[in-house]
Amino acid sequence: MSAIILTVTSVTPMGGALNRLVLSAPGLTSERIPKFYQGLHIKLFFKQPHQTELALPKRDENNKIVWPAADKKPLARTYSIVDFDAENHSITVDFVLHRDFGIASEFAKLAKPGDILGFAGPGLITMVDPTAKQHLLVGDLSAMPAIAAVLNTLTDDDSVRVFIELESGCDQALITQHYFTGREHQVAFVEQKFADKSQILELVSNLNIAETKQNWSIALAGEHLTVVSIRKYLRQMDFDKKALYAVPYWRNQQNEETYHAERHEVMDT
Repeated sequence: MSAIILTVTSVTPMGGALNRLVLSAPGLTSERIPKFYQGLHIKLFFKQPHQTELALPKRDENNKIVWPAADKKPLARTYSIVDFDAENHSITVDFVLHRDFGIASEFAKLAKPGDILGFAGPGLITMVDPTAKQHLLVGDLSAMPAIAAVLNTLTDDDSVRVFIELESGCDQALITQHYFTGREHQVAFVEQKFADKSQILELVSNLNIAETKQNWSIALAGEHLTVVSIRKYLRQMDFDKKALYAVPYWRNQQNEETYHAERHEVMDT
């Protein structure tokens, strides 16, 4: 499907460096957004700083994406759907307000009803296999909306563990209130230190996954080093690739433009 324009209908500061935006357009229908939308990736498009109008990619007669000229090409960022309201043709997206305020963070920080941005997707790669007997969800603040949305699709009878990295200064109680109320017993937080061996790796190793690996569905999302190190650990035990979602959303000290190619190399290996 072609990219479309979305309009900001509401902005809700959530504290803890998060803003929740509701975005709407007539094209946001059940035909476009599937039932299993929770955690699906979308692309949001923003004007370059020098632009006065937003130009979006289009599809030609062969259904190939055609981008605007370089000076008009929008800046793309990947996000996840938190909620979809078919009746009001709207989606909810949570934005992390990074300290360096990149293009998307700046938009979310200053957004007001009536502002516009572009939208494409969603992609159809799901984070979990709902039929699995045991689930592990691993991420950080950037992955919180996707993880929480997926978690809400899993019943209380499911065996679910959630491991979250938070940078120093993040309000753990506030994050729990927004995303994990009633599921606190399933969630463990560790400090995010951007090291090759995250504390989460130790938590994962304590689950003894190797002994029951055929029962597990595992989703890894968030900062590059954590995703790559845990994926390597799981592959060493010959964990089934089909039961593993491993997508690094970002890399510390790199923006999406500089990290884009490296991320695809990681996902393709």
